[in-house]
Amino acid sequence: CFLKSLFINRSILNCKPLFINHSIDSFNTHSFKMLKPQTYQTPNAIDPGEAPPSRPSRRISTGAGTAVPSVQDVRLNAARLLQDNTSTSTSGMNTSTSPSSSSNRRCQTFPYNDAEDRRYGNGNGNDDDDEYDDEYGHHTHIPTNDNGSSLPSVEEARLYAGRILNNSTVEHERTRLTMMSSFNVEAGNGNGSSRNNRNRNNRSSFNGVPLVMPSATQQQQQQQQRKRYCLYATLAMAFLAIIIGLSIHIASSTATSNNNNSNSNNSLNTPQQAPPTPTSTSTTISSQRLLETRTFLQTNNISSQTHIEMDGSAQGLAAVWMADRDALQYTIPTTLSTDAKLYQSFIQRYVLAVLYFSTHGTGWTNQNLFLDKQHECAWFTPDPLTDGDVVALGVICDNNLDVEGLLMPRNNLAGTLPTELSHLTRLNFIDLNRNALRGPAIPDEFVQLTRMTFYDLRYNSQLTGTIPLWIGTQWSQLTELALADNQMGGTLPASMMGLQHLKSLALGDNDFEDGVYDDDDKSDTTTTSSILTSLTALEFLYLERNKFKMVVDDSFLAGMDNLIQVDISSNRLTGTDLPLHLFQHSKLQVLDLSDNNIMGQLPTFAGSSSGSSGMDDRATTTTSPINTALQYFAISDNILTGSLPPSMLHQLSVNLHHLDVTGNDLSGPIPDSLADMPKLTYLFLSENGFNQGPIPNFIPNRMHQLRELSLSSTQRTGVLPPTLNALSNLILFDVSYNQMEGTIPAVLWQLPKLAYLLLNRNSLTGTLPTGVVANANYAPLKMMLLDKNDIQGDLTDVCTTVAKQTALKTIIADCDDIAGCTCCQCCSDSELRCNDDILYTNMDFSWEHNYTRTSYAFSPAILFESV
Repeated sequence: CFLKSLFINRSILNCKPLFINHSIDSFNTHSFKMLKPQTYQTPNAIDPGEAPPSRPSRRISTGAGTAVPSVQDVRLNAARLLQDNTSTSTSGMNTSTSPSSSSNRRCQTFPYNDAEDRRYGNGNGNDDDDEYDDEYGHHTHIPTNDNGSSLPSVEEARLYAGRILNNSTVEHERTRLTMMSSFNVEAGNGNGSSRNNRNRNNRSSFNGVPLVMPSATQQQQQQQQRKRYCLYATLAMAFLAIIIGLSIHIASSTATSNNNNSNSNNSLNTPQQAPPTPTSTSTTISSQRLLETRTFLQTNNISSQTHIEMDGSAQGLAAVWMADRDALQYTIPTTLSTDAKLYQSFIQRYVLAVLYFSTHGTGWTNQNLFLDKQHECAWFTPDPLTDGDVVALGVICDNNLDVEGLLMPRNNLAGTLPTELSHLTRLNFIDLNRNALRGPAIPDEFVQLTRMTFYDLRYNSQLTGTIPLWIGTQWSQLTELALADNQMGGTLPASMMGLQHLKSLALGDNDFEDGVYDDDDKSDTTTTSSILTSLTALEFLYLERNKFKMVVDDSFLAGMDNLIQVDISSNRLTGTDLPLHLFQHSKLQVLDLSDNNIMGQLPTFAGSSSGSSGMDDRATTTTSPINTALQYFAISDNILTGSLPPSMLHQLSVNLHHLDVTGNDLSGPIPDSLADMPKLTYLFLSENGFNQGPIPNFIPNRMHQLRELSLSSTQRTGVLPPTLNALSNLILFDVSYNQMEGTIPAVLWQLPKLAYLLLNRNSLTGTLPTGVVANANYAPLKMMLLDKNDIQGDLTDVCTTVAKQTALKTIIADCDDIAGCTCCQCCSDSELRCNDDILYTNMDFSWEHNYTRTSYAFSPAILFESV
């Protein structure tokens, strides 16, 4: 195509790269659009998937409603913005566009020059100059919009933007090619003249008259002829060298462009190569542009002079990149009043470059096209979700090409958040969870980000600082605040009462505490509890593993009717008698107050059936509706007394699937109303003083849905009932630290899902059933505790199997009584302290894992993944 452009006087810009594909699936305008949600859906941790506050729902609207710009639209807008910046060099192009004032404006046309019109046809089906397409046997098809005007593909938009940026180079290339074509014609004429002269010189007669020439003259002419031949050969070789050099350059540029376009389509799972970046600010570059860039940034207080001039600083590296390495070479604005859009665009690109260098962008898992030659709004990577929708990881822009979001979870961002982000005045969404960020979680400069609605920096581990005092007034539109699993501390500021749109608050695994809120105002009665109670829109509250000392009384979380999940476990809560209103939140699905200092009794409900095996110690009359949505209730490791009220169990029987009262001082019978809970799959009653007695018959006879049953240290007596084989879904069975007697029934080894069997510290006797070998081979049994019993038997076959393949890895037994236990951790009768730790598994599930079992941790050394 290049040679054809030379010999038929055709522009080289008509040469169509072979890698262009106008139907690239990953950027199809009907299946992938730029993300711009109107609202943020609060996640529900009960649902499978990421636990709340999860990666925000930045999904594409597939139904009717307000349209959102597509990837193609955004990149066309970016190209159009570039055209505005380089209008002086593209004045000969057709720049007909149709800007609309609507929020869902779409690019209707795209400028092409005459050469492009010849390449793609004139739109009427008459393609007068389509030699390239004819040569390759196909015609280029450009999709059209509603007005019939042509829309380019993503690749074409990139090529066009690149041509605008390198317009001067293209014009120079055209001039050189024109000169070369002219030289070719002149050289051809010269050769023709030489041949005519040579023919005349070689004649020996003219019209039959002999011609005799002097010998010296003839030699002189021959010498001149040889010089002409050498000159022609030299020119021909030079011309050929130029042709070869240009061909190699064009081929290299095409391959590079093809490689860049291929990289831009990579999924999140394929790490991208980091772009070339400056490594030091102490560079030899002393261009006037760099000096102007630094002056502009300092004068407008974008970055301090100290940071910009510091060797190796993120600000200094970004300034060097903007001035001398950035392919777009934005015009450096003089004042804000001159061109507000140019002013903001320059700052926006610089700030994103600072973010890249400040968080060690070269080490990111996915580069997300940062520092690419495209417009900064194209710095993102499409990430398909399992349901077919797509989210954009990286930079998210609105229709005006202003940055409004940063979405880069799990991307290995390390370093600190640059304060320059405060200059992105449209920024309202930040999700950088599960990275390695450090320093202040919310820098004071972020007070300028008054549009903030979603802020998620959980699981960064090294983020410090406090929640700023201004958060309730300056971030009043905030709906999600997730700072869990960091090293933050301090108290909740009283201004948080202004967060009336807040739906999700995740501050778990930090060092927050209660404190004095106003030392000067002794009448200030602001408390953590009063702040939380004022957040009436709150749906998800996660404060676990902090130092809060709230009192659980009648005002605790009162009036918060929108609550769905509450986890304030492992704090320092106190109180007497759990208030009834906690069970009257109609939407509440999760209530976890484990590992606190709550005293008193569980609430009872007057008028409810108390069952046949228990009585309510105290009855509370209420006219309010009782919550039937509760699915997870954990109140373990407190100081509760009294009975487990049958009336409460009856009221919660509809949807409850997890009940944990482990580690209290409950007494009385184990109520048979537990059997009236059809969805109960996790039942933990361990470490309580229930009335002495056998395993209740209603458990194996009616609770067939149970997956985990823990009755450790509950004064169980009698034998293991043979009806246990009815619990076919049982994974964990724990009756350790009781007074169980008799032999181990063979049916126990036949449970198809049993993985964790804790029979230790009882008075079991007899011989191990032979079925244990079969169970070890074919069932998922992983742990078996048999120590401190009077059980006889031989585990040689079991240990032989363990050494080969079985999942059974932990066996603790009395090796004095059981032979062949070479794979066991042995306990002798004389070792009083052997396996003396109470090995009941972790019952405290977490919101990060949707309140489902993810592991079985019996001790730091005994840990299993969930089956």
